[in-house]
Amino acid sequence: MAAAPPPPPPPPPRPAAPSFISRVGGKPGLTILLAVAVTLLLVLAMLALGAPVSTHQGGGSSGVSFSSAKNTAETTTTTSPPGSWKLIDAVGLDVANATTEPLNLSSLSANCTVTSLTGPLPSSLTIPQFTGNLTSGDAAAWDFAFLQPTTLSEIAVIVTGGSVDLGIEISGAHCLSTNETAFGGIPNTIVDSTVAASAVAAAGATEFLAAHPVGVSLEMILFPFSVGGPQISDNAPEWRFSYSTCPIDFEGGTQAPGVTFQAAVNATSGQLLPGSVTAGTCGTQTAPPPGIYSAFQLGPPTLGVGPGKGGTLASQGCTSGDYCYSLPITMTNASLNVTPEDFLLEVVLENATGPPTAYNAVGFAILDATGQVVVYANGSIATSWVDGVGTPNEKLTAGMSFSLDLGALPPPTTNLSLEITGLGPYSGSAEGIGL
Repeated sequence: MAAAPPPPPPPPPRPAAPSFISRVGGKPGLTILLAVAVTLLLVLAMLALGAPVSTHQGGGSSGVSFSSAKNTAETTTTTSPPGSWKLIDAVGLDVANATTEPLNLSSLSANCTVTSLTGPLPSSLTIPQFTGNLTSGDAAAWDFAFLQPTTLSEIAVIVTGGSVDLGIEISGAHCLSTNETAFGGIPNTIVDSTVAASAVAAAGATEFLAAHPVGVSLEMILFPFSVGGPQISDNAPEWRFSYSTCPIDFEGGTQAPGVTFQAAVNATSGQLLPGSVTAGTCGTQTAPPPGIYSAFQLGPPTLGVGPGKGGTLASQGCTSGDYCYSLPITMTNASLNVTPEDFLLEVVLENATGPPTAYNAVGFAILDATGQVVVYANGSIATSWVDGVGTPNEKLTAGMSFSLDLGALPPPTTNLSLEITGLGPYSGSAEGIGL
């Protein structure tokens, strides 16, 4: 008979929400949201995984405002049933030089179906050089993400020079996390980018541009909630502006030194957010540290019931009779040598009227390819791993699997997800996987 597992340690404080992934070469404030909040802007995520960027002169545009580009983008969503698409975020880009990026659809999961809504998919996309006023709130290129909560499908649309350049629908089981249903989308009552730009200009952008009259790029990001807020469902949407003399770098590599100016605006009132104005430097940075999402990949989750009688989390990774999810590790990044000590695991339940809550899980286990328990952790957050046939320093390999013991009662069939939070060299990164 297997020895009883040691009592679980006292629960530690709930880990802080991970910081956001940098969208632009490590510059502060130029970010995209992790799965704890909203889906990534899929098109720019694909571009970031493409070949090196090509920057060149020509192809100029004075741009259009957010509201104008949004009206144009919404004509694409009407072509794809069942409708009811919610705008979940948007990015406006004004680049100092025209920028061409390859379109890399291979970065999407095998579970995703990509449907073009605008004809044959191009091999690359070009963001025109911006030739207008950088305090106008106009952008040469706008990137929109629309979500259909019922089907968990997303439409990504890029509008350049006031016309739709690309529209694709991403769908499929387990393609997008159920985390995207945790908020109601961006309402039509928000202020336009022109109004937000005026507040940012008065807060110091005008002086910044006067001091740096050439070579400045701008990124305007519309979030569905306040980035600095305590929760993801009760904050007003936010406009975040970032001016930089460093070129927008989708690859995240080393750049020549430069300076930045950032500010944020409440997208409901049009007022500057207190404490949001910052000035800093950019460039000369090395590539950002790896995220936990790049260390390994998990296959689709399957729900089962613990076999036998008397089996425990420690002995078989799923207590006999309990409902347990299994997620196979399909691939690991051999150069990163990730181990269980490099992340926390937690199952969360999304709520339509509030922030996600922790699901009362029995515990977690990592199994080897033969089904033996390598390590396990008791409680609703895997914070302290206990030795099985291995140790918390054991390197993860393909063929291993995660087991999530959710207890004797059937778990919800929707709005449940596994949250993986990086530790140590992966701190500041996280990933959400719909169950």
